[in-house]
Amino acid sequence: MNDTAIEAMVFSSGGSKLDDLSVDIQSCLWRLGQTGRATFNIAYADDKAAAENIRAGNYLLLQFGSGLPDWGGVIDFPLSRRPYGLTAVAYESDRMLDWRISGADVSYSSTASGAIAQALVESAKASYPLAISIGDVYAGGSRTQEYHYDGLLTEIRSLATGYDYAVVPSYQDGRLSFYLHFYERRGADRRNSVHLVEGHNVGEVNLDEQGPIYNRIIAIGSGVTWADRPTVISEDLDSKYRYGLREQAKIYPSITDETTLQELADALLDEWKEPRARGTLTNVSNEDPATFDEYHVGDIVTLQAFLDAGEDWEFNGPVRILSREWTPAGHCTLEVEEWRD
Repeated sequence: MNDTAIEAMVFSSGGSKLDDLSVDIQSCLWRLGQTGRATFNIAYADDKAAAENIRAGNYLLLQFGSGLPDWGGVIDFPLSRRPYGLTAVAYESDRMLDWRISGADVSYSSTASGAIAQALVESAKASYPLAISIGDVYAGGSRTQEYHYDGLLTEIRSLATGYDYAVVPSYQDGRLSFYLHFYERRGADRRNSVHLVEGHNVGEVNLDEQGPIYNRIIAIGSGVTWADRPTVISEDLDSKYRYGLREQAKIYPSITDETTLQELADALLDEWKEPRARGTLTNVSNEDPATFDEYHVGDIVTLQAFLDAGEDWEFNGPVRILSREWTPAGHCTLEVEEWRD
C-alpha cells in the first residue's frame, strides 16, 4: 500500500468480513479516553453501497499506507441520504459498551479497577455476544464498587480515573475483533525521539493555559446521613502556596470504601493541582522527526513552538497526545496537553 492509500473494509456484527469498500473518507479521529469517529461518503452507483454493507451495527476497519494505526469502529447513526450518495458515520469501538448495562446488585470489594472493568465486559459477553475480548489489564489500584443496571461505557470511564483504557481493533484471517486494554497509562514516553516543530512538521500551534486549579479535594461517599458518609481529603501544599486555597468536593453515592475514595481524590488532585497548556496543532505532516508511525494517542512527545516569542512564552517541552484526526489533505490535527513528570 502506498503512502496515500487507505483500505476500507466492512464487517458484520459478528466480525465476518462482508466486503472491501471504495469510500471517500472525510475524516478519521482517534481519541484518548473518549470515542473518536470516522465519516465517509459512498455513491449510490457503487454496487458496494448495499444496505447489508452500510448499516448500523456493522464494523468498519480503515488501514493507512502512511503509517497511521488501524482505525476500527462500528457504524451507527446518523446515516444520511444526499443527492450524490450516502454519508455514514462510524464510531470507535468503545461505542459498543455504551449499549450494554451491568446487572443488578453487582458488587466488587477491594478489587483493581482494571479487574472490575474486565469483569463487567465478561459479564456482558455472557448474557449476549459482544465483539470485545480482554487484552492487557493493569492490576494496580483498589476499588470497592456497586452496580445496579449501570451503563458499561460510563462506568469503565469512571474506573479509568487516574488510569487509561482503550478498545482497539485486531484484523486476522478475514475476521475483525476488538480488545479492551486497561492501562496504568496508555502510550510511551517518546520525547527524546519524536519532535513536533512549529514551521517544520507542524503548520500552526495554538496553546491555551487552562485550569481548573483545585488543590484540596474532598471525596464523599455513600451514607444515610452526612455524618454516616465516609470522607477523605487530598491536598497539595505547593499549589496552595502558589494559587491560594482552591477547594472542590466530589460526591460518590455508590462508594462506601475509604480506600476507593482516597484513590479517586488523589487522581483528581494530580489532574487539577496545576494549570496545563492545552492546545491544537494543525497541518501536522508525515515527516521526520515525527513520522506518523512513530507516535499515537497517549504518547508523550516533544513540542517546540513560539521559539521567537521570548523565554516567557516559548514552549519547548513534553506534551501528551490526546487526539489525532486525519483529513483528506493527508495531514493530521493533534490535540495535546502539557506533560509534567
